[in-house]
Amino acid sequence: MILRNLLIFFALLIASGFFTGHRLNADLSYDGDIIYPDMNDTSSFVSPDIVELTLKSLSIEERLGQVIFTYFAGRNYSEDDPRYQRLAHLIRDVKIGGAICYKGNIRGQVKLLNRLQNISQVPLLFSADYERAIASDEGDFYSLPYNMGIGAAGDSLKTFEAGRELARTARSVGIHHIYAPVLDVNTNSLNPVINIRSFGEKPALVSKLGTAFIRGIQAGGCLATAKHFPGHGNTSVDSHLELPVLKENYASLEKKELVPFRQAIVAGVSSIMTGHLALPNIDSTGLPASLSPILTRELIREKLKFSGLIVTDALNMKAISKKYSSGDAAVMAFLAGNDILLMAEDDDSAYAGLLSAFRSGLITEERINESARKIIAAKYNLGLFNNKFVKEELRKNSFENNITGLQLARKSITLLSNKDRMVPLITSGGKEIIHIILNSDKNGDGGIFGSELRYRDSSIKTVRLSDVNNKSALNEIIKQAKNSNGVILSVYSKSGFLNKKDSYLKKRQNAVKKLLSANKRTLLAVQGTPYELENYSSVRNCIINYGETGVSEVALAEIIFGEYQVSGSLPVSVPNSKFVYGSGQRLERTSLADVTRFQELKNSSLIDKIMLSCITDTVFPGAALMVIKNGQIVFDRAYGKYTYALDAQPMLTNTIFDMASVSKVIATTTAAMICVDRGLFKLDDPVKKYIPGFRANGKEKITLKNLLLHNSGLIAYKQYYKMYKTSEEVLKDIYNAELEYPTGTKTVYSDLGMITLGKVIEKVTRKPLDKFCADEIFKPLGMNDTYYNPSEKVYHRIAPTEVDNYWRNRLLIGTVHDENAHLLGGVAGHAGLFSTTSDLAKILQMLLQGGKYQGKEYIRNSTVKKFVTQFDKSSSRAIGWDTNFKFNSSPGKSFSEEAYGHTGYTGTSVWTDPKQNLIVILLTNRVHPTRENNKLSKHRSLIHEAVVKSLDSVKE
Repeated sequence: MILRNLLIFFALLIASGFFTGHRLNADLSYDGDIIYPDMNDTSSFVSPDIVELTLKSLSIEERLGQVIFTYFAGRNYSEDDPRYQRLAHLIRDVKIGGAICYKGNIRGQVKLLNRLQNISQVPLLFSADYERAIASDEGDFYSLPYNMGIGAAGDSLKTFEAGRELARTARSVGIHHIYAPVLDVNTNSLNPVINIRSFGEKPALVSKLGTAFIRGIQAGGCLATAKHFPGHGNTSVDSHLELPVLKENYASLEKKELVPFRQAIVAGVSSIMTGHLALPNIDSTGLPASLSPILTRELIREKLKFSGLIVTDALNMKAISKKYSSGDAAVMAFLAGNDILLMAEDDDSAYAGLLSAFRSGLITEERINESARKIIAAKYNLGLFNNKFVKEELRKNSFENNITGLQLARKSITLLSNKDRMVPLITSGGKEIIHIILNSDKNGDGGIFGSELRYRDSSIKTVRLSDVNNKSALNEIIKQAKNSNGVILSVYSKSGFLNKKDSYLKKRQNAVKKLLSANKRTLLAVQGTPYELENYSSVRNCIINYGETGVSEVALAEIIFGEYQVSGSLPVSVPNSKFVYGSGQRLERTSLADVTRFQELKNSSLIDKIMLSCITDTVFPGAALMVIKNGQIVFDRAYGKYTYALDAQPMLTNTIFDMASVSKVIATTTAAMICVDRGLFKLDDPVKKYIPGFRANGKEKITLKNLLLHNSGLIAYKQYYKMYKTSEEVLKDIYNAELEYPTGTKTVYSDLGMITLGKVIEKVTRKPLDKFCADEIFKPLGMNDTYYNPSEKVYHRIAPTEVDNYWRNRLLIGTVHDENAHLLGGVAGHAGLFSTTSDLAKILQMLLQGGKYQGKEYIRNSTVKKFVTQFDKSSSRAIGWDTNFKFNSSPGKSFSEEAYGHTGYTGTSVWTDPKQNLIVILLTNRVHPTRENNKLSKHRSLIHEAVVKSLDSVKE
């Protein structure tokens, strides 16, 4: 006993680097304050001293205990809980090597794992089936698409990154060994157990992505597992329930099923999991591969030359437990060549069977040492002899942990048909869109996807059909579908559902067909296996996300609304349909994506610092700032309050601001572009053509282009509110005005010209300016908080402007600040618009995309380009817009000279830089409480500079 304790003591000293000065022989990768060994680097994994010392410190019975791996749910059981007592017994008395952890409470899991490690003589190796998620009672702690979705994405680099992040997250919650990836080549559409867990039907694709995932997992510090050897992809039987029997021979295995496993071995995979499936053409005994010496020791060890860990699939699965006792199954699996015996139905019986076999001479000491040595070596290489515990401080459970998973999910979404252009979805105007959720055997909640749809358009109504036998409910939903503007039909079906031979499946298929025929503008969203489509091969509009994981449901909504490029390709062929391997339409991104919900902009402290200093220095009482890079909203934050009062309302990101002169470009100039496109007027048309009275006093040669270029000869501004009482008087004054300078000879920024242009637009469109802009621009774009003369119902969301003590004698909230615009009824070509950062983002992105948004063309690309490009070198002006010519405009040198934008007197500005694919929207109420505050002019360029400096880390 004393000798054994001394051996353990010296083993731990060696492991800790006491004699060498090194913590671990394996190379380390660093992530925050957690250090992980890179399991791909096996150059220094041989440590005979520590492994052999530990092995010698254990009795032969204890070494045999190392091959037993039990199971438990991740919960922090109390000491007197029978579940904890069972685990404690197995650790103390059997000396098990580890355990597989199932879904529970993540924080409870971490606490339990540390407690179990504390009572174990040798570090425990904890494993988990983290194929696509780190699941918990609170929702997925880390989430990936199903493997078939990853196959549809086809991105090896992202797959590697996903595996690495999965492993790093797993290590942070105490897991060392991941039973993934699934390397089964799925060639059977009725496969009830693999199906969407497979990367696809082609061995090359499965090999490419499987090895990338393996390398990622092992770079993240975990052991990876290739499963289910020799290939579970061509079965129609679930081995959880009974034993599948495959007809393959060795030659057919070599061509297909073994290809990914060979590549995994070349890639250095740490372990292989044997499956419970019989191949009588290879092993005539009919034994499952997991119990077959021919399929395990001979094929894996001798023919494939694999020297790592071999682990059985769960031994309590019915394919094994129906025929074999726990003791017999354990002995057979061990003799077959498995090192880890996973999840026996009865661990004590399994151990007893092994002991009996050893004592009878059936199992040799050499065989026990072989497996125990591999298990102990794995623990050493994982760094567990150095530190077997895990920190109990966990990061927040949210999509912030899932950026790589979300990126993969976006690439996975596959658009198979789009005859009615349902993608991208345009929801504004007309009747509502309804979302129908059709569950299969209660699979698929639809909660995440439904909430994502409503996040983008609150008018989308979700209805659920949980029972297709309910004819009245089905008929009511069909009626709603017929009366809607379009339908999104979410069909949830997991792998095994299609293999059910009962009447419910037929009724469900009929229900789907009825719903599809109710409205041709129906988008079938298959949230599960693509083989579902065998029943609906003529579907007009169809999209797939390969399973209802959190990231896949979010990505599906993003893609449907055009926020990301559609690029997924079907990684399998659907029988009896046109949907074959590689099918999938490509669509470019057409609308904004908001990534601020999932990740924060790195270095955003630079922006915060200057914005907060502006408030401290009374540059403005409050502001909202939005930054759009590469079509993504990467920064969306509000600062300060509505006023300087201590109890003032905090500024919000959805606060509505008085746009002042930003109205000129967002409303009037955009309306002018549409008029040009529709042939309602030409830019070189004289103004007098539309307003005959305008020709007075030498103005007959002024064109609409002159008004937009601010070189018409009209004066800049006039205080009409002090001179007149009606809009008619104001317009008469403008039309009769004399020129300040000859038309076209210089540039003088003029409100009068834009007021006039607004009236021309009203004349040719036969609509008031506000009505035309609402009908043709704001409503179609979903700019629901953009309008003239806002309703009192939204006054509580409107930032106050000036305390008007000279004309209106009140604090201005919801009333246009510009006096002339107010006199003109609140609607004018130069001012009067109210809006938010999120609304402005849509129209600015539309212009940056050449006039298109969410699949709809609002303005021709050539027209947009003409209007936003500097007209000539005589000034910085474009047609309606300003540019950053000679870097003299508000964004300064941080934006290119090609940038275009505009400012507003109340403290607003919008700037777009096509060269950087960048939009910055800065809305403030700097005129509160007085317009005499002009400090913002000195800070605009500093704010834009801080934004650009903060964008280095932004990715797609």
